[in-house]
Amino acid sequence: MIAEAGFRITRKQMDTQLDYPKFRDGNGQFENWAYIVGGPLASEPVAAFVWRHTKTGGAGFLGYDAAGKGDQSGDPEVISMIARAGRETDVNRRKAIVQDIQRYLGKAQYQVMVPGGFSRFDLAWPGLKNFQVYNGDQRGPNHTWWHDRTLPPFNRA
Repeated sequence: MIAEAGFRITRKQMDTQLDYPKFRDGNGQFENWAYIVGGPLASEPVAAFVWRHTKTGGAGFLGYDAAGKGDQSGDPEVISMIARAGRETDVNRRKAIVQDIQRYLGKAQYQVMVPGGFSRFDLAWPGLKNFQVYNGDQRGPNHTWWHDRTLPPFNRA
């Protein structure tokens, strides 16, 4: 799929101690394209934006800048919207600001998903209760789930 789009891909096995940190922690300061994995995301939307799109978010910051100079200053508009969302106490207004941030980032394309990738789609049986109720660390949420044996697929009545 990537090659069909015109990209020439060369896979390189990296030394996880020497090479990989240059890409993972490099805040975009490297040539070429890399598929990297970061730390766990915050479960609160504004906190997730702070982590990924501001220097104050730490190692999760992507390292971009609006002017394309490579100075890792970020995008002032994104930073302003995130700060405004963080101060907003009205849930609906905060939600609207988050949606504005998503639209803006969608146009800017600072973070592009791996070709053919997707964020996720979750589907659960009616009998699986508490599914997606507690959305913290995504590595192990199933400890809060339980089966309602009166509903499908457990009871096919």
